[in-house]
Order: sequence, then C-alpha cells, then structure tokens
Amino acid sequence: MFVVTGASGNHGRLTIQHLRERVDAAKIVAVTRDPAAVADLGVTVRQGDFTDPGGLVNAFDGAERVLLVSVNSVPSHTNAIDAAIKACVGSVLYTSVLRAGDPANPNALVSDHRDTERILASKDIPFTILRYGMWSEMLPLTLPLQEALDTGVLRTNAGDESYVSYVTRSDCAAVAAVALAAGGFAGQFLNVTGPEPINHPRIAKALTEATGRPIRHERCSDEEARNSLLARLPAEIAAVPHAVDAGLQLTQDIENGWFDITTRTVERLTGRPATTLTEFLRTL
Repeated sequence: MFVVTGASGNHGRLTIQHLRERVDAAKIVAVTRDPAAVADLGVTVRQGDFTDPGGLVNAFDGAERVLLVSVNSVPSHTNAIDAAIKACVGSVLYTSVLRAGDPANPNALVSDHRDTERILASKDIPFTILRYGMWSEMLPLTLPLQEALDTGVLRTNAGDESYVSYVTRSDCAAVAAVALAAGGFAGQFLNVTGPEPINHPRIAKALTEATGRPIRHERCSDEEARNSLLARLPAEIAAVPHAVDAGLQLTQDIENGWFDITTRTVERLTGRPATTLTEFLRTL
C-alpha cells in the first residue's frame, strides 16, 4: 500500500494521479484533513492531520511507503515521521528543495527542510529525499509575463547569468510516483529539475516560441522590479509582511547560483523527458 499525504493539495493530487498509472488504485491511500476534497480521486481516503500524531498512525497503517508532502513546519514533519515509525511503515519519502542541506542557503524556507532532512536521517526508518527545483508554475507570479506579452518586452532585474532549470509540478509528482511505486531509492537525495538551465533572456525566447509573438528581455532596476511585483501579487499575498522582499530575494538567490542545478532525474525515473519551459508556457 502506498500513502500520499496532503492529497488535496496540488502536489499530492498530481502524485496520486501519476501513481494510478503505475499501481492498482486499490493500493493507494490519500491522506488529507478534508476527505471530501479528494473523493474524486478514486482511491482509498483517510483523514489525517500532521498536528494529530495518533490519527496519523492510523492513517499510515499497512503502508509500504509514505510520501510526506512538506508543510513548512518541522514539528509537524516530526510528528509524521514518528507516526510512520509507529505504524511500521517500510519507507518514508519527503519533499524538499534543492541545496536544502547547505547551511549557507539563504532561502527563508530552507531551514525547515534542512532540519527535517536531518531528523529523518537520524530516525530508524529507510528514507528518500526528493529535492525539487523551482516550479515552472511560479513564473507567472514572480515575473511580468502578461506585460511581456502585451509590450513585447520582458523587464526584470535579473542578469544574463541567472540560471534556473525550471521543473513542472507534474514532473515532480511523476518522480514521486515512481519512487513510491518502485522503491529502491533508500538513503538517496534525488535532485529533481527541468531539462535545461534557463536565464531571463531565454525565458523571453521561450515566450516567443510558445506564443509566436516576438519578445525580448531588458534588465530593469530593483525598484522597478519591486513595484512590478507588488502590482502583480494577489492582495492577500501582498499583505503578508516581507512578501515582496522575499520575491526580490528569490531573484538574488538565483543570481548567486542557488538554483543552478540541472539533472536528468525526471527522464531517468519516468522514462520520458522533462517538460521544457516552452512546452509549459504553451499551456498558460
């Protein structure tokens, strides 16, 4: 039996969809705080909350492998890991991010992943860490793509040497599904990225390829980038303290090389090439 937590979220739902292509649906358990939200997935559903360790033990009962979809809370992750051990789960998979193990990584979310990875590695249970690269789905939020389509110019404050191998959520979920279904990755830290390193001029080229509209990149000031980001963010996100600063810091992290890893993990595990940025942009 294979258990996926966070089943009502984007990643959990996609993982279950990919997993159904590899194993019998009767062997899949979706764990969520809201069972009604995943009734359409066609698999067994169990209620589970990372803040309720006892309930998680029941939710994980009989599992060969469990995918813990991270929730950015070390105590919650620890509850889930301990529940998996009490439920005698065969192996735990955890969703993390690139370079999470580097103590110098400045990404504000990395410390939770780093601590969770360390805790999981210290426990008496086989584990696999899935370190995801930056999702392609973040681009419409972090960059002025619509403005670029309207004006023919993608204006950002990133330089030509700022590279990211963008990876789709679906490709990450496909890798998670293979690791769940096949096993054999105990003790491994799998970096999951898109197929090629992309800088912002290449993003403009991908937009051209995807839409047929000529688009070029121009570098702008940090202040212009700040104002542009503030105007694009949904009100509920913009109201969060330091949300804009975090978005601008992400550009700096990219320039400093924290996302400059490119792997063939998607192709190696799934048997098909990772989705290119042009292919992803055609879906928008």
